Amino acid sequence: MIQAATVAVLDGDEAHVRSLAGALAARGDLVQAFGALDDSTLDRLLAEPALEALVIDPAVAPPRSQSLIAALHERGTVGIVAWTSAPSGAEVSALAACGADLVLAKPLPPCEAMLAIDLVRGPRADVHTPQATWRLEHPAGRGWLIAPNGTPVHVSDADRRLLECFARSASSVVGRERLRQVVGRDPEVDLNACMYRLRRRITSAAGMPLPLRSKFGQGYVFSAEIEVE
Repeated sequence: MIQAATVAVLDGDEAHVRSLAGALAARGDLVQAFGALDDSTLDRLLAEPALEALVIDPAVAPPRSQSLIAALHERGTVGIVAWTSAPSGAEVSALAACGADLVLAKPLPPCEAMLAIDLVRGPRADVHTPQATWRLEHPAGRGWLIAPNGTPVHVSDADRRLLECFARSASSVVGRERLRQVVGRDPEVDLNACMYRLRRRITSAAGMPLPLRSKFGQGYVFSAEIEVE
């Protein structure tokens, strides 16, 4: 079961906000939804001590949006997903520089938005259990990740290199620079998108969340054991 968390959704599209907020609430998250970012909302979000994740369309109030992203990023306990229509390279770079952990194009289905939220909001206590061991195999040159529920998921060579890197880390943080070397990707936003797609692909195929989380300003952590055979 997904652990309840405090998630804020800030978007001027009422239907979009209602759809995501409803999906989050249905799985047990505690949701705050806003259609605008005025001074009162900004102060409320900055004063919210339990906030774990923010989903924001920066277009609702560009100067305030960037200030909010930067302030919450500085706190170090809030994961930030910025979504915007057809983001340009310059916009993605600016949002990443402010502190957004992921920058995605919208519209985004609620199921994918929730995966993005889970990726940035930090590890949950329930992944640190003996049953949460994943197993990486590559017989006859084919890579397979065996989920704790026994489901085998085929992984590419690039995915296998990433998972082996996390296996060697023993649940500690792997820095962004190291991960960029492993996947051969630059700039930073490509790494974020790569991690998001990896988690989405394996979560969907395995039928259970991949315990891969963003560590604010540092890198990523795979918060369960990976056995390599």
